[in-house]
Amino acid sequence: MRILFFREEIVKTGQIKSIVLLLVLLIVSVVPNAEAAIKPNALTITPSIAGHVFEGNEGLENSAEYGLGFGYNFNKHWAAELTSTYSEVDVENTVNDEVQVYGLRLDALYHFLPDEEIVPYFVVGGGGLAYDVDNLSSRSGDHDLFTNYGFGLKFFFDDRTALRLDARHFTRFVDDNESGDDQSNVYQNLVVSAGLNFQIGGGEPASERMFDYDDDGIVDSRDRCPDTPPGYAVDGHGCSLDSDRDGVIDALDDCPNTSYGVEVDNEGCPVVIDSDGDGVADESDDCPDTPAGFEVDERGCSSEQANLLLRAADDFEEIKIAGTDAAAEIEALAEVETLDLGIEFAPNSTSIRSQYRADLEQAAAFAAAHPGVKLMVEGHTDSLGSGSLNQSLSQKRADTVRWTLVSEYGVNRNRIVAEGLGESQPIADNGTKEGRARNRRVLIRVVEP
Repeated sequence: MRILFFREEIVKTGQIKSIVLLLVLLIVSVVPNAEAAIKPNALTITPSIAGHVFEGNEGLENSAEYGLGFGYNFNKHWAAELTSTYSEVDVENTVNDEVQVYGLRLDALYHFLPDEEIVPYFVVGGGGLAYDVDNLSSRSGDHDLFTNYGFGLKFFFDDRTALRLDARHFTRFVDDNESGDDQSNVYQNLVVSAGLNFQIGGGEPASERMFDYDDDGIVDSRDRCPDTPPGYAVDGHGCSLDSDRDGVIDALDDCPNTSYGVEVDNEGCPVVIDSDGDGVADESDDCPDTPAGFEVDERGCSSEQANLLLRAADDFEEIKIAGTDAAAEIEALAEVETLDLGIEFAPNSTSIRSQYRADLEQAAAFAAAHPGVKLMVEGHTDSLGSGSLNQSLSQKRADTVRWTLVSEYGVNRNRIVAEGLGESQPIADNGTKEGRARNRRVLIRVVEP
């Protein structure tokens, strides 16, 4: 009886080997398809048949196994597959006992050469088995867990269909109630399967010429700017748009409609040049030399400037001096060639404080006392600071006094000029605080009699 059992096992094992050999010969005889490849995002369906070889001490005879798998290709290399199986397994040393085995497993697949006609892959996963035993109540309702790994091939007939062959090693973990105390509860099985793999949907295989690394809609083979950040609008060459052609792309341009040729900053906005600091850019300033402190309109001009321009057009001069003794003061100044104004400036300042209003009116009276002749306003500083800085500061102070006489007191601008002399002509000791205050001064004098 034992010899007959071994003969039957050898026959069944030989049948499984014959099936595997037939499948290998079938694969070799198929002509490859040049357009075959794993399709990303495709669904797959794989009906299969397998030979299941059990470990010798399990008490189960080798058998055929039928499966149906459903999978998804995440990309060209990685896929997942859920497979259900069914087999009818005879129990050794019995006549009528047959075990119906239902299996369910979840596997991960990695394809090594996804663009080739023959695609090798590695598979690993796990699942469970459920047994339904006829006429053997002691095994009814058993459930096992298992892990598996293996290698396989997908041999494509066309771009949608492939013959699939794989071999796997299964490790099955058996419930102790089934194996008993005197038997191992871990079994090693071999499963060799073949099936047809169908791909449904998914993207077409992409060649190198169709890659778009920065995903801007321009393939890399035609993209002059292949590293464009996500979300940036691009032109036909794949480069970020610069609608106003100012050198700052639209995605970073805070002023996308800047006129062509205008100098811009890093945000794409025009660089504002305001020479007189009145808040109106030079390009729009009709009065670009307005002295500091004057309120201006949208043209960059003050109301005093507007009146001055009207008066200067016909060379008309009307000096305005307040007070009842103005005439006497003008008469007294007629014999004076140089008037040292009592205006003192704060360090590094060009502003005239309100306390020196009387000095300005005296300067206006001096101008009235010398009608029709050229006048000069001289600015002076102390010796603190560099010579070049003091020269510039003295010029600004002289300009401020000149402009005040023109704009507020009506002196004709065409006959009064301003000159800064810096620290070159001190009238007091620059080594003392009081001396430096006296040296920060302005005077007005006659240039031409």
